[in-house]
Amino acid sequence: MKPNVGGNDKTIRLVLGGLCLVLAMFLDVGTVFRILLYAGALIGLSTGLLNYCPINHMLGVNTRKKPEEWEKPGARPS
Repeated sequence: MKPNVGGNDKTIRLVLGGLCLVLAMFLDVGTVFRILLYAGALIGLSTGLLNYCPINHMLGVNTRKKPEEWEKPGARPS
């Protein structure tokens, strides 16, 4: 798996995944909506933490910076 999620995309996935998790845990909603929130949390947090999204891979999208675009020599992207 070659990393294809980075930068703002990663931040958005982590924030929305965390928000979905909190809403699923504390919001009083129906079972189906709660399952959808947990699924959204799982997808958002896992793709954000693993820096890999299978859908991005299928579509050929890569939001991770290339090594030559890193700001400092020897620095690693987040």
